[in-house]
Amino acid sequence: MKQILNLLFNPFYWAKLIFGSGVNEEYINGMLLKDEQLELHTSGVINGNPMTILCTNKRLIFTHKGLLSQALEDFKWHQIGTVQTTSQLMMSSTLHLKIGYKKYDIKYVKAQEFKDLENIIRNKTNE
Repeated sequence: MKQILNLLFNPFYWAKLIFGSGVNEEYINGMLLKDEQLELHTSGVINGNPMTILCTNKRLIFTHKGLLSQALEDFKWHQIGTVQTTSQLMMSSTLHLKIGYKKYDIKYVKAQEFKDLENIIRNKTNE
C-alpha cells in the first residue's frame, strides 16, 4: 500500500509518464569521460526538478534533457561535503547532499536504487 501511495503522489512519476525522461543511452555515453565507467543510472527529483542521476567511478552527474531545456551538473566525489538521509512515514526517503555552498535534496528515487545511490555516494566520498 505504501508503494502505491508513493507512486500516486510522486510528481516525477507523472512527469516521466507524460513527457519522458529525454535521456537515452547515447546521450549518457556522450557525457562519460575517456576512462569513466557508469556504476548507477537512476532518476529522481532534485530540488524540485526531475533529473537523471548518474554515478560513475569518477563523478556524480545530475542531468535533464527536455523539449525546451537541458541541464547538466557534475561533481567529483571529493567535492561532496555532507551526506544525510531522512525518511518519513508513508513518504519516500530524501538524500541531502551539501556540495560546496549548495544543498541538493534528492527525492522520489525507487527504493532499491535509493539504497544503492546512498551506498555509492557514502563509499565514494569516504575514499
